[in-house]
Amino acid sequence: PLATPPAPSQSLGSAPVYFPGVSDPADASPITVAAGEERTGADFTTMRVPTARVTGRVVGPDGGPARSVQMNVVPETRMVPILSEPMFARPLPDGSFSLSGVPPGRYVIAARASSIAGGAVDLYALHIFEVNGRDVTDATVMLERGVQVRGRVVFEASTATPPKDVSTVTVRLNPSGTANVAVGTTPANAAPDSTFVMPGVAPNDYRVSVNV
Repeated sequence: PLATPPAPSQSLGSAPVYFPGVSDPADASPITVAAGEERTGADFTTMRVPTARVTGRVVGPDGGPARSVQMNVVPETRMVPILSEPMFARPLPDGSFSLSGVPPGRYVIAARASSIAGGAVDLYALHIFEVNGRDVTDATVMLERGVQVRGRVVFEASTATPPKDVSTVTVRLNPSGTANVAVGTTPANAAPDSTFVMPGVAPNDYRVSVNV
């Protein structure tokens, strides 16, 4: 159902709906099921909503087009990740991008890029915007430089044996906050002296994981 009839040329699409029939996962009601129990009556109605087209441009710190831009769009509320799959957009060389069929809601554009051709990904951006059924035509995503995270991998002699080739050790930063959408980071391999460097890390809370 629609609250108001759409315009004749308005495109419609399906929006995520959560029990007992709400569009915001923060308003959803949990369903408790015990082992071996069958629950009935968990019925709710899906919704057709007016969708919009989102266009804009990704620019670097100097205001010009950025290189090797990686960009995705996710709902600002990510309480149910399995139903909040990101939308991807590939900006053109001039930085312009376009997304179609975006349902109403608040979204975050998360972008990463390199400041120099062939260089490491060291720029990031987070841009929040809202869609209410009307096209968005002025989304400007401004990239900025992230921070460097440096460290060293240490093997405790009593619990772990260092590999013969320390460069096979991979260090990752995994966002630990659920309230904010984080820009992904590129994994780093340890150097021969067991140190590692990660450029372009966006401000957030992270968990450090090491794979040997």
